[in-house]
Amino acid sequence: DSFGQSVFKESLRRVFRTFEPDVPEDGGKMQMAFGATLEVLTSREFKVSGAIGPVTSLGKKGPNVSDLEVGKGGTNAWSLGGVDPETTVAIYFDISNPGTSPLPEGKRRFIQFLTKYQHANGRTRLRATTLCGPWYNPPPGEGEKRAPPQPGVNGYNGNMEQPSPVKMSFDQEAAAVLLARVAVDRTGSEDVADVLRWVDRS
Repeated sequence: DSFGQSVFKESLRRVFRTFEPDVPEDGGKMQMAFGATLEVLTSREFKVSGAIGPVTSLGKKGPNVSDLEVGKGGTNAWSLGGVDPETTVAIYFDISNPGTSPLPEGKRRFIQFLTKYQHANGRTRLRATTLCGPWYNPPPGEGEKRAPPQPGVNGYNGNMEQPSPVKMSFDQEAAAVLLARVAVDRTGSEDVADVLRWVDRS
């Protein structure tokens, strides 16, 4: 191997890649940022289990930190070092609300991601991303067979099973990626055969 090979040239080219000139404020500046940290805040109905990706735990405890650890757990804040627009981190959560006490109707969940980093121009930036969504409480007797709605109502054609809001909003591709990350992470501390059996069961 030598630094003249294409793999090294491409790596350096990506490290020093810049934004397009017409990008507001950042045009022509390097895309990579430095000294990045990520903190996750949640509403009290669920907690942070951990993160998988290019992260190091900052050991920050809080009321929204779950005892169930996934990846780098036991904290709600991590150090990422250098980041660029293609950096991805998987965050895992744990429902803390017991199933015996359903949430009030209309209750909403909140997640906030606080990403702090040093921009290529030397300034420190804080990006806050806040998400909100409704909780879904299965109505009593949902497991029992119910009469289907009339054909033609809300797109129901009479041959389809009426899906629940959870099924309608479930992202199978995202779930597959998150499960794959957990499996790869577990291979670092468990036998590969055990991990494969766990994946088959899941």
